[in-house]
Amino acid sequence: MVSMPFTLTAAWTEENRYAAVDACEMLLSNTSASDLRWARTTGPAAPSITPLQAHLLHPGNSLSVPLAEGETLWVAGGPPGSAVADVFDRVAASDNMLVSRAALVSLAAASQGSEGEEVRAGGIGYVWSAGADAIPDMPGLKPANTVTLEHFGAQGDGVTG
Repeated sequence: MVSMPFTLTAAWTEENRYAAVDACEMLLSNTSASDLRWARTTGPAAPSITPLQAHLLHPGNSLSVPLAEGETLWVAGGPPGSAVADVFDRVAASDNMLVSRAALVSLAAASQGSEGEEVRAGGIGYVWSAGADAIPDMPGLKPANTVTLEHFGAQGDGVTG
């Protein structure tokens, strides 16, 4: 995992972008007291929309953002502000990290991991626990650390899946 700190500015800047060399999953966290705006482009060029037209991430929230090879994540926000993106390589389930929550739902339906073992899906942590039923579509798993709506399928933008 690599952590990328950002110092937010009101416009898209080269300093506030991450270009994916390989496919990866990012956990984008708004560590500022103001709203963060983000956009994803298919190449190195800045987004054609203004930051005010881009996706919104409220203060204190995090969001899993997948990037394909060659895509670029851009962040902006009202200064002073900061954000961090934790970048994870896309790896197999055997490495305890899955690309999406849907992949973990399938895994939980098919098998049970070792008691107490942590697994991550879409940048969110879960722990295998025999008999756990707090997450209806993931029997045997419970949230790791702080419980978030994303553990239950929320997409981080007010839409549930």
